Amino acid sequence: MACVLCRKDRELEESHILSKFIYKLLKEPEGKMYVLSEDPSQKNRTRQDGVKEYLLCGECEDKREKWETYFSNKWHRGELFGKSDPYRIEGLDYCKFKLFLMSALFMASVSRDPLFEGIELTPSSFEKLRQMVDAGDPGQPDEYGCSIMMLEDGEKELDPKILIGNAVTIKKNGFRMHRFLFGGFFLGFIEPEGMNIGQGVRKADITKEGNILIRKKKIRDLGYLMNTFWNLKGQGKLDEEKA
Repeated sequence: MACVLCRKDRELEESHILSKFIYKLLKEPEGKMYVLSEDPSQKNRTRQDGVKEYLLCGECEDKREKWETYFSNKWHRGELFGKSDPYRIEGLDYCKFKLFLMSALFMASVSRDPLFEGIELTPSSFEKLRQMVDAGDPGQPDEYGCSIMMLEDGEKELDPKILIGNAVTIKKNGFRMHRFLFGGFFLGFIEPEGMNIGQGVRKADITKEGNILIRKKKIRDLGYLMNTFWNLKGQGKLDEEKA
């Protein structure tokens, strides 16, 4: 079968859609992640393993793993979690850091799992993203730029790292934003067509010098998605149906 990234006819490997380092907590005794939906008609679920599908050939999986390894080392060492709001991280490898983020968006866009069915790239935007990731080209900072917010639970009742939200695409002011919630972060990708949205948003993109500005957001400020979770939790009715 053809690899979804390089389009070559090769034997495919089983790949995590979201990087496997995010699921480290699931390997602990009784470890689980809560999957939260923005659709109030859908149940909250739990996962005890990451989403995996046969999509990439070995060569493309190896290429992606290099970017994942770089990002996961920063994540596990706590280098991406700051104390001020906002906080600035400097000295990142622009290419590896940005390609990790771009590859996450690409993998979500080709996944068949319900967790990612809300991601909708236009055909032209998808093909441009595929070609850039395949070539290992991070492009300019505002090409598939990603703003990052670190999630906080002010009451220390819940570790944000164990939350996953359904990935969705929203349309606003004539451009598309693709939103993710995982690993303690809330990510927002802007397609190239949205380059004119203003510097207020773009200043959060990683720069070619390896600097990025990360804002903080309380879990409770994420709207009814989190309100639903807390209401169920408070009532002792949190659905723990495994995905």
